[in-house]
Amino acid sequence: MNRKNVVILDAFSTVHVGNGILLDQSIAEVNEILNPKKISILSLDPATVKLSKKNVSADIFSDFPRGKSFPKKVIWSLKFFLLMTFWLSSFSGRSLPKSRIYSRHVSDYVEVINSGDVFLSISGETINSTFFPRMVMRCIIMWILGLKGKEVIVFPQSIGPLTKNY
Repeated sequence: MNRKNVVILDAFSTVHVGNGILLDQSIAEVNEILNPKKISILSLDPATVKLSKKNVSADIFSDFPRGKSFPKKVIWSLKFFLLMTFWLSSFSGRSLPKSRIYSRHVSDYVEVINSGDVFLSISGETINSTFFPRMVMRCIIMWILGLKGKEVIVFPQSIGPLTKNY
């Protein structure tokens, strides 16, 4: 059996007991079912996750300017969509293009994404109406991963509530 690299997406701070248990149980299930070559974790709070886990990197959304001005959010979003456009149009096939224009944080994210074969979203309520802009951005990432031939698994607690007619 070909062992794959698994990337866990959307890991929140493990200071919150529920998030820590969710991450621990997800890792246990991945190990039991997939017997991966490597598990990498993309976290919105890598500092706390690194206290108990290895192979932890910052999620693409970890530097989103929460609580900052609208222009800063727009600039961040434009950079995000530029990166996704590069990725979608990359002729290198399955990988995000490497570039020196990215920050170190984004370069690390690109490296983790490129190394993954299976992607597992464990977050609660990632795809929901409350966090609409982030929902769209997360769905774009998952869609591109699928287009690039990567396996994407979304846990049920990641979806909902969807209260708007889109």
